[in-house]
Amino acid sequence: EVRGSTRADRRTDTGRQRRADGAIRRILLQPRPQGRHRRQRRRDRHRKHTAADYLSVIDRLRAARPDLGRIYLRHFPSRTTEPSEILKWVDEMERTRNGGKPIRVLVIDYADELNGGVVDKKGGGENTYQSHGNIYADLFNWAVSGNRWVITAAQAKGRAKGAKRGPLTQDDMADSMRKVRKSDYIISLNPEDDDTSMSWFIAKAR
Repeated sequence: EVRGSTRADRRTDTGRQRRADGAIRRILLQPRPQGRHRRQRRRDRHRKHTAADYLSVIDRLRAARPDLGRIYLRHFPSRTTEPSEILKWVDEMERTRNGGKPIRVLVIDYADELNGGVVDKKGGGENTYQSHGNIYADLFNWAVSGNRWVITAAQAKGRAKGAKRGPLTQDDMADSMRKVRKSDYIISLNPEDDDTSMSWFIAKAR
Protein backbone atom coordinates (compact mmCIF):
# COMPACT_ATOMS: atom_id res chain seq x y z
CA GLU A 1 0.00 0.00 0.00
CA VAL A 2 1.31 3.44 -0.88
CA ARG A 3 0.66 6.11 1.71
CA GLY A 4 1.52 9.81 1.86
CA SER A 5 0.38 13.01 3.49
CA THR A 6 -2.12 15.28 1.74
CA ARG A 7 -1.58 18.97 1.17
CA ALA A 8 -3.98 19.77 4.02
CA ASP A 9 -2.11 17.45 6.38
CA ARG A 10 1.20 19.14 5.64
CA ARG A 11 -0.08 22.49 6.90
CA THR A 12 0.12 21.18 10.46
CA ASP A 13 3.24 19.05 10.06
CA THR A 14 6.30 19.60 12.21
CA GLY A 15 9.48 21.16 10.86
CA ARG A 16 10.93 17.70 10.47
CA GLN A 17 8.03 16.62 8.27
CA ARG A 18 8.36 19.71 6.06
CA ARG A 19 12.07 19.06 5.62
CA ALA A 20 11.28 15.49 4.61
CA ASP A 21 8.75 16.67 2.04
CA GLY A 22 11.32 19.09 0.67
CA ALA A 23 13.80 16.26 0.38
CA ILE A 24 11.32 14.23 -1.67
CA ARG A 25 10.76 17.14 -4.04
CA ARG A 26 14.51 17.50 -4.54
CA ILE A 27 14.82 13.77 -5.21
CA LEU A 28 12.07 13.77 -7.83
CA LEU A 29 13.05 17.02 -9.53
CA GLN A 30 16.82 16.47 -9.40
CA PRO A 31 17.40 12.72 -9.47
CA ARG A 32 21.07 13.08 -10.43
CA PRO A 33 23.91 15.22 -9.07
CA GLN A 34 24.00 18.63 -10.70
CA GLY A 35 27.78 18.96 -10.65
CA ARG A 36 28.29 16.73 -13.67
CA HIS A 37 29.66 18.08 -16.89
CA ARG A 38 27.01 19.42 -19.29
CA ARG A 39 27.84 16.81 -21.93
CA GLN A 40 27.50 13.98 -19.42
CA ARG A 41 24.13 15.31 -18.23
CA ARG A 42 22.99 15.44 -21.86
CA ARG A 43 23.95 11.77 -22.33
CA ASP A 44 22.11 10.90 -19.14
CA ARG A 45 18.90 12.44 -20.44
CA HIS A 46 18.95 10.27 -23.57
CA ARG A 47 20.17 7.00 -22.11
CA LYS A 48 17.77 4.14 -21.43
CA HIS A 49 16.78 3.94 -17.78
CA THR A 50 17.48 0.66 -16.01
CA ALA A 51 15.93 -1.07 -13.01
CA ALA A 52 18.82 0.25 -10.91
CA ASP A 53 17.73 3.83 -11.63
CA TYR A 54 14.24 3.17 -10.32
CA LEU A 55 15.53 1.32 -7.26
CA SER A 56 17.82 4.26 -6.50
CA VAL A 57 14.82 6.62 -6.48
CA ILE A 58 12.93 4.28 -4.13
CA ASP A 59 15.91 4.07 -1.76
CA ARG A 60 16.19 7.84 -1.59
CA LEU A 61 12.45 8.23 -1.05
CA ARG A 62 12.57 5.76 1.83
CA ALA A 63 15.53 7.60 3.35
CA ALA A 64 13.59 10.86 3.24
CA ARG A 65 10.26 9.37 4.37
CA PRO A 66 10.67 6.09 6.29
CA ASP A 67 6.90 6.03 6.93
CA LEU A 68 6.05 5.53 3.26
CA GLY A 69 4.40 2.26 2.32
CA ARG A 70 5.66 -0.12 -0.31
CA ILE A 71 6.47 1.35 -3.72
CA TYR A 72 6.69 -0.61 -6.98
CA LEU A 73 8.00 0.96 -10.18
CA ARG A 74 7.97 -0.33 -13.73
CA HIS A 75 8.60 1.18 -17.13
CA PHE A 76 6.04 0.54 -19.89
CA PRO A 77 6.57 1.58 -23.54
CA SER A 78 4.52 4.58 -24.62
CA ARG A 79 1.83 4.47 -27.33
CA THR A 80 1.70 0.66 -27.36
CA THR A 81 0.80 -0.10 -23.73
CA GLU A 82 -2.89 -0.53 -22.96
CA PRO A 83 -4.38 0.19 -19.53
CA SER A 84 -5.19 -3.51 -19.09
CA GLU A 85 -1.47 -4.36 -19.20
CA ILE A 86 -0.71 -1.97 -16.34
CA LEU A 87 -3.66 -3.20 -14.28
CA LYS A 88 -2.59 -6.81 -14.87
CA TRP A 89 0.87 -5.94 -13.56
CA VAL A 90 -0.65 -4.26 -10.47
CA ASP A 91 -2.67 -7.42 -9.81
CA GLU A 92 0.50 -9.49 -10.09
CA MET A 93 2.33 -7.21 -7.64
CA GLU A 94 -0.52 -7.53 -5.15
CA ARG A 95 -0.37 -11.32 -5.29
CA THR A 96 3.38 -11.86 -5.42
CA ARG A 97 4.95 -8.87 -3.64
CA ASN A 98 2.31 -7.17 -1.50
CA GLY A 99 1.10 -10.14 0.51
CA GLY A 100 -2.29 -10.19 -1.20
CA LYS A 101 -3.09 -6.68 0.05
CA PRO A 102 -4.51 -4.16 -2.46
CA ILE A 103 -2.34 -1.39 -3.82
CA ARG A 104 -4.36 1.72 -3.07
CA VAL A 105 -2.61 4.30 -5.26
CA LEU A 106 -1.54 3.92 -8.88
CA VAL A 107 0.49 6.74 -10.46
CA ILE A 108 0.85 6.74 -14.26
CA ASP A 109 3.25 9.08 -16.02
CA TYR A 110 1.17 9.65 -17.97
CA ALA A 111 -2.16 8.26 -19.22
CA ASP A 112 -2.20 10.28 -22.46
CA GLU A 113 0.72 8.13 -23.64
CA LEU A 114 -1.24 4.88 -23.34
CA ASN A 115 -2.97 3.10 -26.22
CA GLY A 116 -6.76 3.37 -26.20
CA GLY A 117 -7.19 1.06 -29.17
CA VAL A 118 -9.43 3.29 -31.31
CA VAL A 119 -8.41 3.88 -34.95
CA ASP A 120 -9.64 6.85 -36.97
CA LYS A 121 -11.66 5.38 -39.83
CA LYS A 122 -10.88 8.30 -42.12
CA GLY A 123 -7.17 8.90 -41.56
CA GLY A 124 -6.10 5.48 -40.35
CA GLY A 125 -4.31 6.89 -37.31
CA GLU A 126 -5.39 6.94 -33.70
CA ASN A 127 -8.70 8.55 -32.82
CA THR A 128 -7.34 10.55 -29.90
CA TYR A 129 -10.70 11.74 -28.61
CA GLN A 130 -12.18 8.27 -28.32
CA SER A 131 -8.91 6.59 -27.28
CA HIS A 132 -8.29 8.91 -24.37
CA GLY A 133 -11.89 8.48 -23.28
CA ASN A 134 -11.46 4.69 -23.25
CA ILE A 135 -8.18 4.94 -21.32
CA TYR A 136 -9.64 7.11 -18.59
CA ALA A 137 -12.81 5.00 -18.42
CA ASP A 138 -10.76 1.83 -17.84
CA LEU A 139 -8.69 3.47 -15.11
CA PHE A 140 -11.73 5.07 -13.50
CA ASN A 141 -13.65 1.80 -13.39
CA TRP A 142 -10.68 -0.02 -11.87
CA ALA A 143 -10.26 2.65 -9.19
CA VAL A 144 -13.95 2.70 -8.26
CA SER A 145 -14.25 -1.09 -8.14
CA GLY A 146 -11.52 -1.38 -5.51
CA ASN A 147 -11.81 1.96 -3.71
CA ARG A 148 -8.41 3.08 -5.02
CA TRP A 149 -6.76 6.19 -6.40
CA VAL A 150 -5.32 6.69 -9.89
CA ILE A 151 -3.13 9.76 -10.32
CA THR A 152 -1.86 10.92 -13.69
CA ALA A 153 -1.02 14.04 -15.69
CA ALA A 154 -2.63 15.42 -18.85
CA GLN A 155 -1.82 18.07 -21.40
CA ALA A 156 -3.55 21.45 -21.56
CA LYS A 157 -4.35 22.98 -24.92
CA GLY A 158 -2.72 26.26 -25.88
CA ARG A 159 -4.72 29.43 -25.39
CA ALA A 160 -5.31 31.92 -28.16
CA LYS A 161 -3.01 34.91 -28.31
CA GLY A 162 -4.44 37.75 -26.27
CA ALA A 163 -6.82 35.49 -24.36
CA LYS A 164 -7.69 36.48 -20.81
CA ARG A 165 -5.17 35.18 -18.31
CA GLY A 166 -6.26 33.01 -15.46
CA PRO A 167 -5.83 29.53 -14.03
CA LEU A 168 -6.28 26.53 -16.29
CA THR A 169 -9.77 25.07 -15.96
CA GLN A 170 -11.61 22.00 -17.25
CA ASP A 171 -12.18 23.76 -20.56
CA ASP A 172 -8.41 23.89 -21.16
CA MET A 173 -8.05 20.09 -21.28
CA ALA A 174 -6.41 19.00 -24.54
CA ASP A 175 -7.40 16.19 -26.91
CA SER A 176 -10.53 14.82 -25.22
CA MET A 177 -13.12 16.22 -22.83
CA ARG A 178 -14.00 12.65 -21.92
CA LYS A 179 -10.96 12.78 -19.64
CA VAL A 180 -12.67 15.55 -17.68
CA ARG A 181 -15.91 13.62 -17.35
CA LYS A 182 -14.17 10.56 -15.94
CA SER A 183 -12.01 12.44 -13.44
CA ASP A 184 -13.12 13.08 -9.87
CA TYR A 185 -10.44 15.69 -9.20
CA ILE A 186 -8.51 17.95 -11.58
CA ILE A 187 -5.70 20.16 -10.32
CA SER A 188 -4.00 22.51 -12.76
CA LEU A 189 -0.50 23.94 -12.42
CA ASN A 190 -0.24 27.60 -13.38
CA PRO A 191 2.92 29.70 -13.75
CA GLU A 192 3.03 32.89 -11.73
CA ASP A 193 3.87 36.25 -13.28
CA ASP A 194 7.46 36.03 -12.08
CA ASP A 195 7.90 32.76 -14.07
CA THR A 196 9.76 31.23 -11.12
CA SER A 197 6.88 29.59 -9.25
CA MET A 198 3.68 27.68 -9.88
CA SER A 199 0.27 27.81 -8.23
CA TRP A 200 -2.27 25.01 -7.90
CA PHE A 201 -5.89 25.47 -8.96
CA ILE A 202 -8.61 22.93 -8.16
CA ALA A 203 -10.50 22.85 -11.45
CA LYS A 204 -12.80 19.99 -10.45
CA ALA A 205 -13.73 18.21 -7.23
CA ARG A 206 -16.69 15.91 -6.85
